[in-house]
Amino acid sequence: MKSFLFLFLFTLLISCNNDKSRLLQKEKFVEVLIEYHLVDGIAQTQMLGSAVPPNDSVALMDSILMLKKIDKKIFQNTLSYYSQHLKEFSKVYDDVLSQISQRETKNLEEETKANSKP
Repeated sequence: MKSFLFLFLFTLLISCNNDKSRLLQKEKFVEVLIEYHLVDGIAQTQMLGSAVPPNDSVALMDSILMLKKIDKKIFQNTLSYYSQHLKEFSKVYDDVLSQISQRETKNLEEETKANSKP
């Protein structure tokens, strides 16, 4: 929820640009959001009970964009676009949640197989 709030607030600070040629393709946008939520979740889990300050969501997103070689302005334009088209944004997040769920199921199946071997 904290991550979604970050993305929403981040969007409010971004200038509007509806030129679809300057947007990430939906699949790429979904991929970036999945990566962000997975990394953020790992970071949050590792910090439980520690004195380490919370991770910087902006720096985290910047790192993901850099690793995936995505221009920050294009990501911002995409986020702004979807924030103004909430039905489409909802479909994007349906894809994000579905793919994260599929990964979780696959990982649990692999873990179960590995643990059941003698």
